Amino acid sequence: MLEQLGPNLQSILSNASALVLTIDQDGIVTEATGSGIEGLKLVPERLLGRDFIAYSRKIEGLEESLQNALNGQSNRIEIEIFGTILDAWMEPALSPSGAPGYATVVVSDITDSAVAARSESALKHLKEDSQRARKFITSLSHEMKSPLTTVVALTDLLRLNDRGNLHPDQIKQITVVMENADRLTLLVNDFLNHSKMEAGEFQSKPSKFQISELAQDLEKSFEPIATGEDQKIIVTSPDEHQFAVADRELLRQAIMNLLINASKYSPLKTTVSLDIWVDENDLRITVTDEGPGIPQDERSAIFEPYNRLDDKEGTGTGMGLAIVRQIVELHHGKVWVEDGVGASEGTSFSIWIPEAVSGS
Repeated sequence: MLEQLGPNLQSILSNASALVLTIDQDGIVTEATGSGIEGLKLVPERLLGRDFIAYSRKIEGLEESLQNALNGQSNRIEIEIFGTILDAWMEPALSPSGAPGYATVVVSDITDSAVAARSESALKHLKEDSQRARKFITSLSHEMKSPLTTVVALTDLLRLNDRGNLHPDQIKQITVVMENADRLTLLVNDFLNHSKMEAGEFQSKPSKFQISELAQDLEKSFEPIATGEDQKIIVTSPDEHQFAVADRELLRQAIMNLLINASKYSPLKTTVSLDIWVDENDLRITVTDEGPGIPQDERSAIFEPYNRLDDKEGTGTGMGLAIVRQIVELHHGKVWVEDGVGASEGTSFSIWIPEAVSGS
């Protein structure tokens, strides 16, 4: 009987955990060979002469497959017993008269390969789910960006009150709308950039821009946010003759993330400082607050995605500083955190962009 299996048998028996059984029409094991499945006590000497049909009733699907084999139909199933995964192959053999005679059952332990295959499948599904989620976030962010741009532009025009017909309280309410629209715009940009980061599509598009103009833009955009928190902003920057070559919009987003972070963790009636200066051919940026500071043992993790310091409001996605780091690294620069200069409390975030300064 065993010889009829030929090369297949040799391949199976080369497995350290394999068992080959011959089972007659009554379900009795008449031959048994192989090293067996030690963990389950399935070894030749324990099975020889036993009723394998009775044993198979304890395992879902095994009895039916065995009966099919004894009736002349080949079967192969995968079964799991106490965490051990087995491949059971059942091949019928005909008697000289052509009627089903007995069945050969080959059982091998495939736990390692099965677990690996299941892990690979789970990883594949996880990647597919991640891709679907990323596409959804990207699509949703794009859908939100256009109306947000309109809201920001219109509220900015309203806040100017060119006709002079708005009450100070109304201007204050418009400022609140603008502040929250700006926050939401930054959040949408964070989602978009984070999706690009995960997809390996995060790229910079350098262009030449005036450094002082960027500083003025940042001050104007951040002022409503600072005012809403009863804070003020102080900005220092080079004169109008200094230019830089970098991705202006990404750099703006990185600095705005730092400014909002500084405001969020600072008490009322404090100052947030933005200092931009030229160091030979390098561009340097520092955002300093008067908040409680960041403990030394937490500083190494703050630039990791979804890492968020505890705060009184419990707000934030934990992506802001991770995106700051990605933007800076795209420009071959560095970002770091240290204690605020000249203050007992506070935090300074510093950005260094090498070889970014251009002639006028």
